[in-house]
Amino acid sequence: MPAWFYFKERFNHILEGKKETNSVIKNYKPARNFDDLKKDKNILILTQSALNLRDKAKIPDGQINYVFTDPPYGGSIQYLELSTLWLAWLRGEKGDPRFDVNFEQEITMNDSQDKDFDTYHRMLRNSFEEIFEVLESGKWLTVTFHNTKVRIFNSIVKAIVLSGFDLEKIIYQPPARPSAKGLFQPYGSAVGDYYIRFRKPEKKAELSDSEIDKVRYERIVVDTVKNIIAERGEPTTYSIVINSYPTIYDALKRNGYLFSAPEGISEILKKHLDKEFVLVDVKDKEGKIVGKKWWLKGVYFLDRTPLSERVEQTTINVLNRQFTITFDDVLEEIFTCFPNALTPNTQSIKEVLERYAKKTKDGKWTLEPNVRRREREHDAIVEMLALIGKKAGFDVHADLRKWRKDVFPNVPLDNVKGIKEIDVVWFIKDKITHEFEVENTTGIWSAIIRGSNIPDGEVKRFIVIPEERQGTFNNKISVPALRERVQKENWKFILYDNLKTFFHDTKRKRKINVEEFEKISQKPQMPKKTVETLEIFTD
Repeated sequence: MPAWFYFKERFNHILEGKKETNSVIKNYKPARNFDDLKKDKNILILTQSALNLRDKAKIPDGQINYVFTDPPYGGSIQYLELSTLWLAWLRGEKGDPRFDVNFEQEITMNDSQDKDFDTYHRMLRNSFEEIFEVLESGKWLTVTFHNTKVRIFNSIVKAIVLSGFDLEKIIYQPPARPSAKGLFQPYGSAVGDYYIRFRKPEKKAELSDSEIDKVRYERIVVDTVKNIIAERGEPTTYSIVINSYPTIYDALKRNGYLFSAPEGISEILKKHLDKEFVLVDVKDKEGKIVGKKWWLKGVYFLDRTPLSERVEQTTINVLNRQFTITFDDVLEEIFTCFPNALTPNTQSIKEVLERYAKKTKDGKWTLEPNVRRREREHDAIVEMLALIGKKAGFDVHADLRKWRKDVFPNVPLDNVKGIKEIDVVWFIKDKITHEFEVENTTGIWSAIIRGSNIPDGEVKRFIVIPEERQGTFNNKISVPALRERVQKENWKFILYDNLKTFFHDTKRKRKINVEEFEKISQKPQMPKKTVETLEIFTD
């Protein structure tokens, strides 16, 4: 190994880091102790155990505004043992006590130190109790976590909350170069980092660490995960389920079962696979299977627009509201509109921007000109459909001022409002015969939900889309719940240009043959059902 090369490389990295910190922290006044910070000093660096922040570090209660920590993940890395050589060097001939090797105070799992999982958990909890006391009420603690073992994840969260903190949010940060396996692996933990936010409440709750009924615990977890997937309205990656820990813990807390988890979530989900959950394939742009997502077994349609479509529409609304936006502008809107279990990962938001917007020279985002053009075409397409329906001998409702109707044949009053929101409806005598939804960007699922307001019958249903959105349309209907609905209700699609051509060719005709019009529609390319389970479970 070229030792000098790596030493030089590491030296240069440290030098660059020092240059950056010096540029950020220009007013550097080191303190000897915490009391100095109350005077004219502004930085205190301590090298000591987190097990006694108040006694040894002399940090008074309730004086810290924010804590960020990266705790040891069980025994995955033996930090102190691996640092023994460097500590001896740093200690020097005079023996600087800050660099003494004190294995007794190391929070780890290590047989040679006689520290098992229970010892690790007790020490971890002790350290977070110290943090709780020195932190000001109402302020936050952020914990970063990266480990493949759900048991260690549970232990860290449990130690923090039993110390008195409220778990508020988990943010998943995928790796810089996410692999398909990491993003879509169905069990264990997703590859990447988690940033877990806790808040110190004004009043500390008294919590119990007692054992719970395993069956009841399992039922709460399963029902909560089902609700999370239903609320999102789409197949969900395991990393999203992990991100929903605050929701799961809230449900356990409400039922009096807080933290003594007999099993991790992955084990519970495995047991209920093919009973209440199924795994569905995730495909890339070329149609290659790159992973699996979780979905609800036996649920063919949920009357809720899937989260991905809601995120798309929210992003487009921001782009329409402001001519140029930053990525942070979009994140602020999305994280506000979709909290906790609904919070999408930043990569999916970036993909929406890349689909509907383009980057400006200063690094901001602006709506693609073609998207704006298609949005302006919407009302013109609706008008064409209304005029074609009139010439074909139908009564027409369209979501334009001069075409709106208030009464529809054989429609319950509760459904009338939903039907009014459909872009175009053709009806004759006592029944609705055709419905059309004109969608130029995101609203495929929303359109199909609106169509459910029309009573069952032989209604012909059409989605009218621009040519460039045909691929998006096929991808959206590959979602199991939507696929079932599209097949059951025999939805077809019409392309903008085909509709415009038909309208132009029949513009001078007083009457139109409806069968000739229907020939411009096409059946969607329905993917095969691909619901599978994996034979090998990994954690």
